Amino acid sequence: MPAPEPDTTDDVLDEDPTPTTAAAQETTTADAPREAHGDPAAVSDGEPRDEDPDAVTFARLGLPDELLQAVTRMGYVTPTPIQAEAIPPLLAGRDVVGIAQTGTGKTAAFGLPLLAAVEAGERDVQALVLAPTRELAVQSAQALEDFASRSRNVEVVAVY
Repeated sequence: MPAPEPDTTDDVLDEDPTPTTAAAQETTTADAPREAHGDPAAVSDGEPRDEDPDAVTFARLGLPDELLQAVTRMGYVTPTPIQAEAIPPLLAGRDVVGIAQTGTGKTAAFGLPLLAAVEAGERDVQALVLAPTRELAVQSAQALEDFASRSRNVEVVAVY
């Protein structure tokens, strides 16, 4: 059965300027937690060290304070392009199709908003992330666990 066409009201994010479709998404690679958040060189309170008032930072993406603090404690201030484009609409509850190369931070791009939506005290399953391989499932779970362990009392489990 063919996959349904994506809803055109949703955001489609693509770092490659050539036209793509949802079927062309790269979904077989994972982002290591350290590669998933941007430049770790500028550690601060979440604001850029340079004087550029228009610089995109994690502090300006609308993450809840506890997740922002976790990302900042991990040493990250500047999101990658896929993160800067995906996180705000995902936090607003919108569907997003994101297409980006390996190592650009796709796991954090969907994982941080996912963790923001989860109720920490609730013991029922609240989110499900599907991955095409065991390796990707384990890598994605590890990245999410890394964020969650620093910010929320949330259990992340890879099932394969």
